[in-house]
Amino acid sequence: MTYKKMKGHIMIDVLFSIVLVGLIATFIIPNLYTLLENNERAKEKDEFVNYVQSNFEEIIAKNYHYGEIKNNFDEDDRYELTLYNEKIGDLNKVILHGKNKADQKEIQFEIYLWDEGIFSD
Repeated sequence: MTYKKMKGHIMIDVLFSIVLVGLIATFIIPNLYTLLENNERAKEKDEFVNYVQSNFEEIIAKNYHYGEIKNNFDEDDRYELTLYNEKIGDLNKVILHGKNKADQKEIQFEIYLWDEGIFSD
């Protein structure tokens, strides 16, 4: 048996493989970058919501235990919190407004609480 030498066959396969990998990369890399960017934005949003919500829960807990509504918030340079309290009969309408200083996004939590807390004398 005799084998014919195929000159350039391997070079064409290598070039075809490189072109194929390049084409796939042109579609995957931008999508991967967008995915990572969206993931980072979602993480920042979750941190903001969790920060405001945890402070809101502390306000509720202090009202239930001590019958007081105060704005003793943890300091955080990234967020700004504002507490609004309106007395309506025996209830307090409590609104906690949070603002993300970086992207100016805002969130607000609202609840009605008894005037003297649940566990007060």
